[in-house]
Amino acid sequence: MNFDISEIEKLPVEERIKIIDAIWESCVRDDASLSADDEILTVVEERVEKYETGKMKTISWDQFMKGLKNR
Repeated sequence: MNFDISEIEKLPVEERIKIIDAIWESCVRDDASLSADDEILTVVEERVEKYETGKMKTISWDQFMKGLKNR
């Protein structure tokens, strides 16, 4: 199934992350097997907090992929 996400891609990263979070939460509500265990959830929450407070440096997807290929 293909979706046109061109309008979503125009949104700021912060807004796109909120959309991802909302979609994930709706999936977890519908399928309890998708729930993260406490340890993973703690790490994710800490990283979201760091991102939202500006304590985390972010990179583009292209930079991320380039870094993976260089490993």
